[in-house]
Amino acid sequence: MRNFKVGDWTAGAYSNDTTRQFSHCAATGTYGSGISVLFSISRDFHWSMGFAHPSWKLQPGAVYDIAFTVDDMQPILAKARAVKTLFVEVDLDGSGELFARFRRGRVLHVAAASQVFSFNLTGTSQLLPALLTCAANRGSAVQTAANPFETKPAKSGASTPRVDPNTVAEATALAANLLSAAGIQGFTLLGPNDRPEIEGNARWLQGEVLGTINIMSNVPAGEFKNIPAYLIGYNAKACKGTFFSGAIPDETVEIGRVFTTCQRDGVTSTDYYLIVPRRAGGAYLISTFSAGSEQPAKQADAQLRSAVFKALAP
Repeated sequence: MRNFKVGDWTAGAYSNDTTRQFSHCAATGTYGSGISVLFSISRDFHWSMGFAHPSWKLQPGAVYDIAFTVDDMQPILAKARAVKTLFVEVDLDGSGELFARFRRGRVLHVAAASQVFSFNLTGTSQLLPALLTCAANRGSAVQTAANPFETKPAKSGASTPRVDPNTVAEATALAANLLSAAGIQGFTLLGPNDRPEIEGNARWLQGEVLGTINIMSNVPAGEFKNIPAYLIGYNAKACKGTFFSGAIPDETVEIGRVFTTCQRDGVTSTDYYLIVPRRAGGAYLISTFSAGSEQPAKQADAQLRSAVFKALAP
């Protein structure tokens, strides 16, 4: 469908040969050994890595036992399936933790056929989020660029706040996983230059609903109980009309839920918030917003809450 570059990686969006519909986004990089390493994320957000060499003569369909590790993590046993005579593919766990390992890692070690191969993971901090955004946008180039973290120089006299690429990548991966697990169809992840007035480490649109995810890494666990009050106070100050709010009871004490509604000039806008503890410390703030009827935001909030346990459960 299209080709693009992310650092030294050559990437592309691909369609199904039969249906011509979007299939996956993938990228490849070739190393001095002659082996090419590939990463792929499908339309359903299943991801995999692959290895290819022009001199290999594999039996398509054959399965090989391998083990791999990133930096000093514990080795993971996996199956490599020969897709072509010169290419094998390894399906990867859909957990955000493994995705983050590859994104932040320095070296990938792979043990296969009594040999150990090592590959520098240069540029994966930008590559994997770019592939994720590509898959979320069904291969379209409208919402993404080759480097989604590139920022334009600030105009004279203006300052541009620095956005941590790792924070953006983590939030983007979480957004894609949650939206997919929640069964929310037709969503679009916004790129850094789309709707810049909307703040969020990850931002998405689906019909009448706008959603964001923010990572509050510096909030201690003891302060979680104060987040709802802060959100209500902040939105109350911003609302120049009639304001309603409340905390939503939840049987799961680890999750905080809040809603706020502002009515002004005949227009009603509603926000729903989920506050979820983050394994690495701090919390995720997941919000959904709709103008007019509250139902779109309310339904999206309910769907996301049900998916939170699948994506963030210990």
